Amino acid sequence: SEDIQQAGDIAYVIYTSGSTGRPKGVAVTHANLVNFLDGVAVHASMTPADTLLAVTTIAFDIAGLEMYLPLLHGGRVVIATEAEVRDPAALTSLIAAEGVTVMQATPSLWQALVTSHPDRLRGLRMLVGGEALPGVLAEKMAALTTSVVNLYGPTETTIWSTASAVTDSTVTIGKPLRNQEVRVLSDTLAELPEGEIGELYIAGDGVARGYFGRPELTAQRFVADPQGSAGTRMYRTGDLARWNPDGELEYLGRVDEQVKLRGFRIELGEIQAAAESHPAVERAVVVVRDERLVAYVVGKADGLREHVAKTLPEYMVPATFVELAEFPLTPNGKIDRKALPAPKHISTGRDPRTPREETLCALFAEVLGLPKVSIDDGFFEAGGHSLLATKLISRLRTEFGVEVPIAMLFDAPTVAELASQIDGAAAARARMERRDRPARVPLSYAQQRLWFLHRLEGPSPTYNLPTVIKLSGAVDIEALRRAVNEVADRHESLRTIFPEADGRPYQQIVDTPVPFEVVEPGNLEEALKAAVRHEFELSTDMPFRVTLFKASDTEHTLLLLAHHIASDGWSQAPLCADLADRYAGRAAEPLAVQYADYTLWQQELLGSEDDPNSAIRAQLDHWVSALDGAPELLTLPTDRPRPTVASYRGDIVEFGIDADLCARLGDLARDANGTLFMVVHAALATLLTRLGAGTDLPLGTVVAGRTDSALDDLVGFFVNTLVLRADTSGNPTFAELLARVRTNALAAYANQDVPFERVVEQLNPVRSLSHHPLFQVMLAFQNNTSADLDLPGLRASLADAAADVARFDLYFSVTERAGGLRVDLEYATDLYDRETVERLANRLVRLLAQVAQDPSVALDDLDLLDEAERELVLRGWNDTVVDAPAASIVELFHAQVDHTPEAVALVASDVEITYAELDRRANGLALELSAEVPVIVLQERSVEAVVSILAVLKAGGTYLPLDVRYPASRVEAIVRESGATLALVDAAGAALLPAECRAVLTTDVVADERPDVRIHADQLAYLMYTSGSTGTPKGVAVTHRNVVDLARERAFRSGAHERVLLHSTLAFDAATYELWVPLLSGGQLVIAPPGELDHTALERVIVEQRITRLLLTPTCSGCWPTRRPPASPTSARCGPAVTSCRRPRCAA
Repeated sequence: SEDIQQAGDIAYVIYTSGSTGRPKGVAVTHANLVNFLDGVAVHASMTPADTLLAVTTIAFDIAGLEMYLPLLHGGRVVIATEAEVRDPAALTSLIAAEGVTVMQATPSLWQALVTSHPDRLRGLRMLVGGEALPGVLAEKMAALTTSVVNLYGPTETTIWSTASAVTDSTVTIGKPLRNQEVRVLSDTLAELPEGEIGELYIAGDGVARGYFGRPELTAQRFVADPQGSAGTRMYRTGDLARWNPDGELEYLGRVDEQVKLRGFRIELGEIQAAAESHPAVERAVVVVRDERLVAYVVGKADGLREHVAKTLPEYMVPATFVELAEFPLTPNGKIDRKALPAPKHISTGRDPRTPREETLCALFAEVLGLPKVSIDDGFFEAGGHSLLATKLISRLRTEFGVEVPIAMLFDAPTVAELASQIDGAAAARARMERRDRPARVPLSYAQQRLWFLHRLEGPSPTYNLPTVIKLSGAVDIEALRRAVNEVADRHESLRTIFPEADGRPYQQIVDTPVPFEVVEPGNLEEALKAAVRHEFELSTDMPFRVTLFKASDTEHTLLLLAHHIASDGWSQAPLCADLADRYAGRAAEPLAVQYADYTLWQQELLGSEDDPNSAIRAQLDHWVSALDGAPELLTLPTDRPRPTVASYRGDIVEFGIDADLCARLGDLARDANGTLFMVVHAALATLLTRLGAGTDLPLGTVVAGRTDSALDDLVGFFVNTLVLRADTSGNPTFAELLARVRTNALAAYANQDVPFERVVEQLNPVRSLSHHPLFQVMLAFQNNTSADLDLPGLRASLADAAADVARFDLYFSVTERAGGLRVDLEYATDLYDRETVERLANRLVRLLAQVAQDPSVALDDLDLLDEAERELVLRGWNDTVVDAPAASIVELFHAQVDHTPEAVALVASDVEITYAELDRRANGLALELSAEVPVIVLQERSVEAVVSILAVLKAGGTYLPLDVRYPASRVEAIVRESGATLALVDAAGAALLPAECRAVLTTDVVADERPDVRIHADQLAYLMYTSGSTGTPKGVAVTHRNVVDLARERAFRSGAHERVLLHSTLAFDAATYELWVPLLSGGQLVIAPPGELDHTALERVIVEQRITRLLLTPTCSGCWPTRRPPASPTSARCGPAVTSCRRPRCAA
C-alpha cells in the first residue's frame, strides 16, 4: 500500500471561511502537527495522569489539540456532546464527574462557565484561544486556578503559534511556540520596534503547505520569508500586533477592522480594549453601523461613554452602547458579528416647538417604544413599520379627532412634516365603544369566511392557532385551571360558539368551563402534535382549549389552542399577559369592549354596499379595479401536480437573514421611503418571476385589522387579508420595482377595512377546492407585541408548535429579531419537496444580498444560482458524454446474441423467441436482400415486423417503416419520394403499395450464416417520414451511431432484467426506443397486440406482461395502471408537454 507516513504528507485539510464567500481548505502536514503538539505540550503540562475534555467540533482546527495531545502523552480524552457544550451546568457537571484536569475553549465558552459555575472549575488547567481574551475574564479565570494559558494562532500556522501564561487582567498573546517565529512588520515588510503597531507574520515549522487546490490564494497569503533560508515562507495573518517592553506580543485586532470614518482612520480593537478596561464590562465588540460606531458590551454600559472618552479622542467614542446578556456565537464558539442586533434608535434632532409637535413626539415615542423622539426623526427610520403605522393612526384619531391616511404618514414621516399637514386630514370616524346588542349577534366578515369553510370542509385543524409555553418549576395546576377560565371570562371570543338559525350563523356566548386536560405523555412531541391537530366543531365546541403536558413535577409544556375564528396572531400577547396576571392573582382593568361590539361597529363603520357613498362601496370599487385581470392561479413549477382537493398538509423550512444584510435592506427601504416589508415583497416578486410565475403577481399579506386603540388588548379574529399585486414587466431595475410595490401597498393599506371575504365575493373568481382564491403565496411580517410570560415561581418561554398544515402553497412568515430576520417558510407538501423549498429560500437570500448591494440592477441581471447550482447547470446537466462504442446496431446485436443466445428476446402473446432464434430468422431473410438501399417495412406490430427490420440492417440496408393505417395516397407519396423499390409486408400492407414497389412477404426461413456485409456506425439505419408543413412528408435520416447513442443514453439504459413494451406504430420514432433499448442490452421486447390500443387494453397488457419499461405520450399517460404490476414500470415520456392533470400516475 501507499506509504502515508512521510512527514511532509498532508495530515488534514480544514476549511475556513473565505472573504469572497468561498471556503478555503488549509492543508496541514504531519510535520506541522507533530511540531505543534511538541511545542504546546510544555504549556499544557500534559501527563499520563491527565484527562482532557474535548468541546470543539472536529471541523474547527483546535480539535486537533483535543484529540492528539492527550493520546500522544498517555492521557485520556472525554468528549462532550453538543448539548452539554451548550449547557454550562451540564458541562461543568461533566468536568467534575470525569475528573477533567485540562480543557481548551474559546473566551465565549469560558465566560459562560466562569459566570455560572466557577466553583466547579477550581484547579482546572485552562487553555483559552480562538478570539481575544478580555482582561476581566482573564482575571476571573486566573483566580480559579494556577494555570491559564492564552493561545493565539491562525489555522494556516497549525492551530496555535504563540502562548502566554495569564495571572491577572493583563493579557498578551505571548511568545512563539517551539520552532515558530513571529514578526511585526510594516507595509514594506520592515521589522517594527517595540510599541509600534504592524501586521503580524508567522514563519517556522508550523506554516502549513497552503490552500488546497488554490495556488493563487496560497501565493497571496503565504509569502517568501526574507529572513529565512531559500524557499521558506511566512504566513500573513491579517492581524495587528505590537511588541511590549517584556518582549511579548499584544493583539490589537484585525487589519480589516481598521476603518475610515468621517476622514479618521480608526482601530476598532483599540476602542474595544478601552471599553473592556471598565470594571463593569466583561467583554466588548465594536462595529460600524450606518456610519456610526456601535459598541456592544456584556455587562453594564452606565458611564461607559465617559470612561472611554478619557483615553480616546472624540471621533473614536462610540455613538451608541448596546448592553447584551451574551454575545451570539458561531458554531466554533467565536462571536458572530453578523448576528449582533441593530442598535435602538438614538434621537439627535430638534425638540418640539409647539404643543402639537410635543403631542406628536409623545405619540411617536409611545408607539415606537422609544424614550424620546425629536421632530426631525422619521417614523420608519426610527423602527416603524406598517403595523405600527396603523397603531399610530389610531392614536392620532383619538388625540386629534382626525383620520390620517397611511399614505400621509409615508409622505410626511417626521413629526415636523406631519404636524404641518394634519389640519388637512378628514374628521375621525365613529369611535369603537360598547354597542347595544341584538338578540343574535351576527358574525364579523372575517368569521363568516371561516364559518363557511368549516361548513364546506367539515372540522379541520387547518385554522388552529397553537401557543406552546415551556414551564420550569412547580406548577400550581388548580391555579392554572382557574386562571384559564378567568381569561375566557374576560374575553368573550374564547367562549363563543356559532349555531345557526334560519340558515344563518350567529354568535352565542356560553358560560361553560374551558376544556382543560393534564397529560403525562410518553412521547411529548407526538402528543403535542396530536393535540395541535384537534378538530373544533364550531357550532357546539368552545373555540379554545388547554392541555398541560407533565414531564415531571417541575417540567411542563402548556398548550393554549384556539381556533382562528376566535383569535389571531396579535391576540397571543394579551392572552398570555392576562393568563400570567390571573395565575399571579393580579388585578386588571375591565375591557372597554368585546368582540361582539367590534362586529356591530364594523358593520356600522363600513355601511351598506348598496350605498354609493359608503366606505365599503368605495373600498370594494378600489379592489375591483386593482385586481382586474389578475391571474387566479400562479403558474409556479411544482414537484407534483396540484390535487383536485387540497389536503392542507404542510411543513416548514426555517431560514434567516443576518443582522448585517437586514441593516442594509433597512437602509434600502429608508432610501425608498418605504418599509422592510416592501423590500422583501419586491424581492419575492422578483424571485417568483424569475422562476416562471409571470410578471403579474398577486401576493397575499395580512394587516392587524385593529384600527382602533380600543381593540389593542382584545383577543379575537381581527386580522384582514390584502392582495398586493406586483408588476415586474419590462425588466425594471429593483429600485423601480420597489417604487411600484410601494405605490400599490399604500393604496392597499388605505383600503384595508373591507374584509377579504367581501373582495372575493365581489370579484367572484372560479371557486376551487385545490387552491386559495386570488393568491396562493402569502408574505407576512410578524410584528406583533411579544407575549409577557411573567408567571410567579416559574420560568416560562414560548416554543414553536409544528402544526403540519399549510393554508397556502407558500407562506413566508417573517419575524424581526435581534440577529436579523427569521423566516418560517410554510409550504404545501401536496406540491413541493423540502429540497425544492430550501433552494427557494437560499435563492431569496441570495437575491436580497444582491439588491442590497446594488438596487439599480435590472431584474433579469440578478444571479439566482450559487456556485454549486451553476456548476450543475453548466456542466452537470450538459455532461452527456457516454461510453458508446463506434459500432453498428448489427454488431451490438450480434454481440448480445453471442453472449446470451438462449435468453428470451421477443414476447408476443404466448410466443417467446430467443436471441439465437431471432438471429437465425433475420439471417434467412437478410441473405435475400441488397445492401445500402431503402427497404420499406409495411407491417403491423409483430414478430415478423421485428425480423424484417433486423434483416434489412443485417443486409446493410436502410429500413423505412410505414403504418398500415396510412392512406394509400400517403404510402404512394413516400415510396416515390424515397425511391424505394422493395417492401417487406404483411397482408394488410401489401394492399397499400403502388405498382412500382415490389412486395415481399416475410417468411420463416432461417439460416445460421450471417450476411458478410461490413456495416459502419455512420451508415444510415432507417428513414422516418414525418408530416411536412407544405403537406409533403419529409424523410429524417438516422444513422446506426444515432441509435446506439440512444440505447446507451443513461436515462434510457436498460438491462437483461427489463421487459420493454413495443406498443407504438413502427412508423413513429418512439419505436426506436422500444426496439433497440432492450435488444442491444439483453432485455425482452414485448410486442403489444396489433392495432390501436385504448387505455383499458394497454393497461391490461402492462399488467399481464409484467412490463418494466415503456414510452408514453402525455395523451397515453392516463392509461397508467391503477393497480401497480408486480414489477413497477419505469416510464419515459415524449411528445407534447405533460399537462398537470396527466402527471399523477405517470410519476407513481
